[in-house]
Order: sequence, then structure tokens, then C-alpha cells
Amino acid sequence: MIKYQEILGKPIFSVKEGRQWGRISGIMIDSKKFTITGFELEKIEKALPFENVTTFGENSIVFPSGEVLQDISAAKKGKTMISAENITKLRVITKKGRDIGRVHTFHFSKEEGVITHYEIEEGPFSDRKILSQDGVVLMGPHAIIITEEAAKIAQEMKRKSELGSFISGLAKKTKEISGKVAGRVKTYRDGTEKQMIELKKATEKSVKDLSEKAKEAGDKARPEIEKLKKSAETEAGKIAQKAKSINLKPKKKPAARKATMKPKARKKKQ
Repeated sequence: MIKYQEILGKPIFSVKEGRQWGRISGIMIDSKKFTITGFELEKIEKALPFENVTTFGENSIVFPSGEVLQDISAAKKGKTMISAENITKLRVITKKGRDIGRVHTFHFSKEEGVITHYEIEEGPFSDRKILSQDGVVLMGPHAIIITEEAAKIAQEMKRKSELGSFISGLAKKTKEISGKVAGRVKTYRDGTEKQMIELKKATEKSVKDLSEKAKEAGDKARPEIEKLKKSAETEAGKIAQKAKSINLKPKKKPAARKATMKPKARKKKQ
């Protein structure tokens, strides 16, 4: 399927001449058969018949030769024509006279050139209804007449489209929130890992600094310790020499005194 607006402005090239003949400025439609009959070219009064198109490419349209190009008047002769631009101005009216909106655009088959469906809008900011070509009764100069059943189907498809848009929007929002949460988690994780690395580095630096300070303090204290050690050894040597020079003789213990017992005087008998 090709959307009407997607075809406008595309360049056309002929295989035989390898020439660009211009760009598509309009689409000619047989309003009785609801089919695309040809494409008008800008700047030159020529038309490319639909049946002569060999390829609808992404960026251009290809046809066999410039010989198939026709004058616009000849291309329209004998047909009830309406331009695609005029179709997008038509109101859509049911057989009971109910206005359901205006044609915004239409789609056609690139194989047969038959219009397959229309997009109908009720206002500039409303969601569009999809109207199938099967529900069209006729296409006039001012309006497209459709059946009531087609109008109901279009309304139902709009409801489903709105629901689909809501679900799609919800899914998009959910994905967006999930992405933000994942991003924050990643940022937090990366930040935590960074902090842990920095803490580890800081700890290692502190240990290294303390080790160096301890070594430095030990190096500074070592001469003093050696000096004190030598001083203590010197003093100990002096004391030892002094002790040797003193002749200490042991004192004799005094002899134990013998107790003298005097005989008791005898009492005279009377």
C-alpha cells in the first residue's frame, strides 16, 4: 500500500534514456472506478500513466521510456477525473445524511492502483477513522457518500485505534521509566564502585603513609637507642669494676658466752 502524500515530489526515471523527467506533482484518479490512472509531472505538461510504472521505489519511480508519457489533457480524456488534492477536501457523508468528517488522506495498491481505504478526521486534533473503499457508494465533487455500516465500522476501528494508541503510549512510557530506573541504578552502581575504589586507594595510601612515618620515626630513634644502649653498657662496666676493687671481708661472729652456775648456799640446821 502507498499513502498519497508519500508519492508526491518523487522523481521519475526512464530505463531506456536513463533520464529524470521531473517529479510527481499530482495524482489523477478515476472517480467512478476509484483507481489511480496516472501521475502529473511538475514543470512539464505531461502525465505518466499508472500502467507504465514498473517500480515504486523508496526514493524514486521507474518506467520504461519517455515515449509512454502523455499530455495531461490526453490522459484525462474520456474519464471522470478528480485530483488527489481535491479528494482530501471531500466531506464524508452517510446515506442518512450524517457527516462523519473529512478525508485527510488515502492509500492505494501499487499493483492495481485501486484505492483501498481513506483516513477520515473529525477535527485537526482528533484521532482518524479508517474507512474501507468497500463502504463507499460514490465519490462526488464535494463529498464521498458511504453506507451506515461503513460508518459504524470506521467508528469501531477508531475506538480500537485509540485503545491501541493508549496501549502503545503506555508501553512507551513504561519503557521510558524502565530506562530511567535502569540508568539511575547503573549510575548508583557505578558511583558505588567508584567510591569503593577511591576508598580502597585512600586506605592503601594511608597504610603506606603510616608505614613510611613509622619507618622514618624508627630511623630517627635508632641513633638515640644505640646511644642509650652504649651509655648503659658503659655504666654497667664501671659499676662492675668498682665492685671488684672493694675488698669485702666477712665479719666474725662473737663467741657464745658460757653460763656459770653458782652453787646454792645450804641452810644451817637449827
